[in-house]
Amino acid sequence: MTWDITRIVIVMSLLVFTGLFWWLPQVLTAPAMKLTGIKSHDPDYYIENFDVTAMSERGRPKYILKGTGLVHFPNEESTRIDRPYLMQYEQTGAQTDPPTITTADTGWISADGNRILMSGNVKVLKGPGQNSTSAEITANQLVILLN
Repeated sequence: MTWDITRIVIVMSLLVFTGLFWWLPQVLTAPAMKLTGIKSHDPDYYIENFDVTAMSERGRPKYILKGTGLVHFPNEESTRIDRPYLMQYEQTGAQTDPPTITTADTGWISADGNRILMSGNVKVLKGPGQNSTSAEITANQLVILLN
């Protein structure tokens, strides 16, 4: 069998076209989305008109947290609360002191859940107890430790 120039051109053309059919789809398609691990600032869930009660080791209410809205942001693992209402109970044996009530326009719960940043028209109310007098505090911002 003799290879003339026509057959060589046809075989080379077929090899070039095969390479182009393999290479072109890879070049012309958009690259797949790269997963970077960076989380979006879009909320992943929200709750309206919520009411949460945390209990102590003794089975007594530690605090009650209420709000008109709760929005969780996964990128910073924080949670925003609209119109937070926090009622904290004394953890003494007798439970005779009234709870401390804190309200604000907004609140932010830290990622570890141990702190709440209350902002805007913050009011703290404490009624008179067995060993204390009543108190009222107003502020623009207040950090509350929930431990």
